[in-house]
Amino acid sequence: MADFIEGKRPVIEALRTGVPIKSILMADNVQRDGLIEDILRKAKHFDVDVTTVPRKTLDDKSERGSHQGVMAGTKPHAYVDITVIERAAEAYAEENGGRALVVILDHLLGAIARSAEAVGACGLVIPNKRSAKVDASTYKSSAGAIAHLPVAQVPNLVQVMARLKERGFWVAGASEQTDDVIWRSNLKGKIA
Repeated sequence: MADFIEGKRPVIEALRTGVPIKSILMADNVQRDGLIEDILRKAKHFDVDVTTVPRKTLDDKSERGSHQGVMAGTKPHAYVDITVIERAAEAYAEENGGRALVVILDHLLGAIARSAEAVGACGLVIPNKRSAKVDASTYKSSAGAIAHLPVAQVPNLVQVMARLKERGFWVAGASEQTDDVIWRSNLKGKIA
């Protein structure tokens, strides 16, 4: 089953932030308000096909029932090889006094991606099994930030951490079950 972004504003945001969109489905009876006109303008600008379909088609495809007469089918996310993130982090560290950040995630993705992009992370690393994947809900929960970060899927997070340590990274873990406060930690240099 295809992955769909549902609703007028989420589709506008997806187009604005560069989410890879295959096509847009629009209900045949949707009201042509300002948001719909904006979607049509952006779709034309980004060369995304818009297909008019019966509203029932959208109702059948909708997971949340919140499509508002418009849904965007997304393309699969283009993951990168871990070496792309390693090289980006090395280059960033050279230009920024030895500082760089790579975020390694085990289960969470969307909201963390938003924070990682905001603080200038060089990329995200996620396991390729039993983990969150980059899909339409990730674009929504990350407020589009995931479109601006390279994401690598790897078979073994422990091996990635070892590789990064060999490249001079300190590996730090975060947990809600600690007495330490992150703001008191020394997070200078290259951190994963």
